Formats: sequence, structure tokens, C-alpha cells
Amino acid sequence: MTEHRCRALVVFCMDYRLNRQLASFLESEGLSHDGADIVRVAGAVKNLARPSHESVREFMLSQIQTGRRIHHIEKVYLVNHEDCGAYGPEDIPDTAQELEVHRRDLLAGKRLVERHFPGMTALPFFMWLDGRCQPIS
Repeated sequence: MTEHRCRALVVFCMDYRLNRQLASFLESEGLSHDGADIVRVAGAVKNLARPSHESVREFMLSQIQTGRRIHHIEKVYLVNHEDCGAYGPEDIPDTAQELEVHRRDLLAGKRLVERHFPGMTALPFFMWLDGRCQPIS
């Protein structure tokens, strides 16, 4: 069996409204074509930071582990977005308050990934519906 490598894994929301924006983000990060595995699930990083059930978090971690084992990934991009339906029940307005909720979840996801996978780097980002994307620190 031939060894396959890619540079990163991207955790992103399943929201179809952001297909074009995700492609642009991958291009801007040098990950288009064969540069990244993509895990798309509703709520993206919320599933790591505040999952509805522990099994959801375990599933997300297993996807990252699979990427590491099969494709030797060293970076995980954690990308949440504006107006996410999985966050909708929390009645978060599209304001600085929304960004703060996502920032907390993204940073919690970063800590979790880096704790579970020593030597791996997690890079948190927030994306607006228009495709603007900002690193979160």
C-alpha cells in the first residue's frame, strides 16, 4: 500500500452556504487539492468544546486520529462560522457576542486537540458568511 500524506485536517461545518468560502480558505492556506482532509459536521468545533453527548466528542477525536494515522497530519484547522444553525438554539445574535462564544469554543477545541495529540498544532479560525476569515487567539 502506498503511503499518503497531507499537511492538515480541517474541521468545518456541513453548511452548504459556505462551500465556495471553504474552497477559498483552503486555497489561501495552501491546502487546496490534496493538502487537507476535511471533516464536515454540523456545529464544527462545538462538537469538541461542548458536545451534546460525549460520544460526539469521541467521534470527532477519532476522525482526527484517523487523519493522523493514515495521512500523517500535523495540523488541524478548527473553523467555525457566523450564523451557524447548530448554535441557533442559543439565540446568539450576529454580533461581538456571537464571535466571543465561538472564540471560547475554538480555543477549547484547540486545547483539547493539542492535549490529545502531542506534537500536533491546532489553528482556530472564525469565518463570516462572506468568506472573511480571522485567526482566533
